[in-house]
Amino acid sequence: MKNLISFRIGKEKIEMWQVFISVFLLLMFFVCLFLGYGFISSAHKSIQVNEEEIVEDLSIITDFSKINNENYSEKSISNYYKDYRKLISDNDGLLKLDNFEIDLYGNIGTSIYRINLNKDGWFLFNNIDKNINEINDVYIVDSELNFKRINYQISSYIKDYTEDPLYENYEVGDFNFFYNKKNDYFYGYKSISDHYDCYFVISGEKIGIKSSDIEKLFNKLNSNINISIDKSYKSTGLKLSSNYKTIKLNDDTTLDLYTNVSIISLANGIKNNPNVINIMSKNTLDTMSLKEINKNIEDYSKGTKKNGYLQYKYKNSKIYLKYNLKDYPDFNYSEGGINGILVDANGKTLLIQFDKTYSFSEQDELDKILDNTIGDIIY
Repeated sequence: MKNLISFRIGKEKIEMWQVFISVFLLLMFFVCLFLGYGFISSAHKSIQVNEEEIVEDLSIITDFSKINNENYSEKSISNYYKDYRKLISDNDGLLKLDNFEIDLYGNIGTSIYRINLNKDGWFLFNNIDKNINEINDVYIVDSELNFKRINYQISSYIKDYTEDPLYENYEVGDFNFFYNKKNDYFYGYKSISDHYDCYFVISGEKIGIKSSDIEKLFNKLNSNINISIDKSYKSTGLKLSSNYKTIKLNDDTTLDLYTNVSIISLANGIKNNPNVINIMSKNTLDTMSLKEINKNIEDYSKGTKKNGYLQYKYKNSKIYLKYNLKDYPDFNYSEGGINGILVDANGKTLLIQFDKTYSFSEQDELDKILDNTIGDIIY
């Protein structure tokens, strides 16, 4: 029996149980080697499939409704609104226009150029001025909810980085863009006129867009900015999109900032300042400012030493006539001079401030003054 369970190789005596263990271990080695190879091959195939399915979106927010708790943490959203109040507005109200579509107008020789800005609605504004020869700015928001500033202006001078090895050149639509990956800086321009050196220039620094996405950004900028020439249009101010034709101030009064006026400038309130829009009448070319005040009209109109306020019925609206107490101590409906109007705006007060004083000596004259001023914007 002893001879059956052991044998000799040379001088070494080998037990049968040792043989069985060695064969078993060798067999398990080959099994593991085979399974491991299969696992690695399978994993490699899975990685290849996932890489093909990944589609990177441009890392900016173009739909602000997606900023919610499903997509972002409470902390991220809180930081977003903190930056929003710091850079865009900390004052809600009817006149807060943070990402509106707007038309900018200017002259080139005998032609009028029109720049339609923010049609897609993902630029955010704090303020904007009709003088686009100066640098203006808009903000975009990246996918981490950080605000990035972009500058634009009209200029007769442009930079050409074609020969600079640090810049990549992208031609998108009529825009010519240059991008410096090292400094995360882009610069682009678009010719406005065939006969004059006039360009729309746009630039941004530290935008934080992936270099692989930069061309997508340029395509979106191109779609969000449209420039055309109109030989017949006479206004050289700003013009809001038509959804600002009807802004309900109260049950009796509607504000129209579209039909009969052009915008000189506007600013959203920061640090508790009011929202302000400066406008010019297309009919009389007179100017006035609109300011939203966070007080109801009764509280605001009493207790002043410099100005007087007298309630008046204009068309279907209850308004207050604003006048200087020193110049018109005996002010009434038939004699005096007005330099502004107060209108109730659902618990707040809209102050329409004229750039001059309009005097009158009878009520008919007062009504004509109102027709030629606030008659252009409220009904």
